[in-house]
Amino acid sequence: MTIKKEYWQINTARIADEIRSIASEAHTEEDLKMRVEPILRRAFRDIGIDVDIVAYEKATALRAKMDAVYGYLIIEYKAPGKLATSSGQRETQKQLQRYLEEEAIKHRPQEEAFLEKAIGVSIDGQKIMFVRYTRSVKMVGTPIHITPDQQEVFVEKAARPGFYFLGPYTISRDSLTNLLIFVRAAGRRPLTAKDLSEVFGPENEVAQQAVSEIYSAVMRGQRLSAPSRVKAFFNEWDRIFGVVYGQELEKAEKTAEETASLYKMPGGVRLKQLLFGIHTYYAFLMKIILKNA
Repeated sequence: MTIKKEYWQINTARIADEIRSIASEAHTEEDLKMRVEPILRRAFRDIGIDVDIVAYEKATALRAKMDAVYGYLIIEYKAPGKLATSSGQRETQKQLQRYLEEEAIKHRPQEEAFLEKAIGVSIDGQKIMFVRYTRSVKMVGTPIHITPDQQEVFVEKAARPGFYFLGPYTISRDSLTNLLIFVRAAGRRPLTAKDLSEVFGPENEVAQQAVSEIYSAVMRGQRLSAPSRVKAFFNEWDRIFGVVYGQELEKAEKTAEETASLYKMPGGVRLKQLLFGIHTYYAFLMKIILKNA
């Protein structure tokens, strides 16, 4: 079992040396991406990020292709030296902002809520740039403490509502530490119907096991003559369920086995107990999501 590390336990100085060395040999954006991405992916995994969520060449709502997307964090690789020029910086800023705006379309009508969680990153092997969005007036800067010798590089500034850019900064221990902090905050699946279905839908082992366990607990409770909390919860649910669905239950009985098969449960299940298990699972899931949203 891999032990999760804190961001400050990662040797970002060594990683910075590796990336700068790769940049000195790489000639194209693709060269850099293919050699740097595995290094960053390993560091992300070490701090507890589920790197399996990464999507490569993911299309935005308007079909633009992004190099690597870790949940709310977008990484765009550039040819070495691209971020050293003013024109390259302006082009990169426009591209990252466009990617974030187009991704936000998928989250309507909560575009601004998505944008405040999202982070755009551009890396050319020598420098790194971050882009964030804010809908309030506040001071912005990099996450880690700013020491006096960093003051000219990591400046804090007042931001008006909208996009703001941090960097480009030299690839270094401190700039990569900031990247780790950003990915720890943003490297999780967005709360879209598609992502939730992939992780918590009936074809997922978590859903299958949870529904099966709840169903079994209800059936055991009903076989006991003594009162129990499970029995009380089910009876209350059954009372409300009967009022809501009424005669539709007879039609639903015919599809009980089909519904059970979605959760990999054997035939012969009891419809109400099965639906109680499914409803309880998703109600519990919704509470967790709301708590962590």
